[in-house]
Amino acid sequence: GIAFLVVTLQSLIVNIIASPGRKIKFYSAAAILVLVFITANLVLQSGKPVDKIKVSAIGWPGDSNRILYPEDANSLFASLVEKAAQEGSKIVVSPEMGFVDNSEEDSHWFGNFMEIAKKNNVFLAIGVFSQNLSKAFIFGPDGQALGEYTKTHLTPLDTYEKGDGKLFSFSLNGINTSVMICNDDNFT
Repeated sequence: GIAFLVVTLQSLIVNIIASPGRKIKFYSAAAILVLVFITANLVLQSGKPVDKIKVSAIGWPGDSNRILYPEDANSLFASLVEKAAQEGSKIVVSPEMGFVDNSEEDSHWFGNFMEIAKKNNVFLAIGVFSQNLSKAFIFGPDGQALGEYTKTHLTPLDTYEKGDGKLFSFSLNGINTSVMICNDDNFT
């Protein structure tokens, strides 16, 4: 909606400059467009939320936004998740490729994340660079691995492989939830 509004208003401004004799028509059209946009936003935002879910996003200190698994996961990450859970978070999210795993299979390190999720009774959305793919793994508060998603829409400078676009969803406190990574949100 915002992109449509901006492009349309820019077109009207160009027409006001290019056709000075028809300024009133273009100003009127711009005013009506802005009024409709504001009214629609007020109507859409007038409904009250059904519930709230507190989400914590965790990053790493220092120059790098990646930490190698498992050395730092049990100290840095576990303590940050514990703090987020104590502050009421229901889901804790790491950065895209927040962890780097150079092994041939993913499941060997799931145990620690399962334990962290269960101990803190939270969902974990873990960004992992593994097997030349950017992946997100979801772990439930019961300690179970719920599924994974692989980044599908790479940015122009990404040099790794893209996923197949296969989505999965899970229930987060009764809300159907899914995952997307970075540029994927431009292709919802």
